[in-house]
Amino acid sequence: MPDPKPETLNPKPETLAAGCVAVVVVYGPPSVALTVFMLWYSDAYTAVLHAALDREKCLDVKILNGAARGFQAHHDYPLAGAYTRSLQSSA
Repeated sequence: MPDPKPETLNPKPETLAAGCVAVVVVYGPPSVALTVFMLWYSDAYTAVLHAALDREKCLDVKILNGAARGFQAHHDYPLAGAYTRSLQSSA
């Protein structure tokens, strides 16, 4: 199966912003409680994901191998994601 195109994984910021504005216009702004919960949940989720995928044992799990390898590469190349996705697309 071919890898998905990078542009499908990283939508343009203006596309994402337009989608957020459309949701707020159609449904109204989210409640403060929901916003606080969403921030807490996303932080907790990324913490668990980071802790799990950073373990070398994940490399032995076939379904997680590719994601774990890519995720662990950020230790060797900490700025690679920023330079290859964000900075080049805005240039």
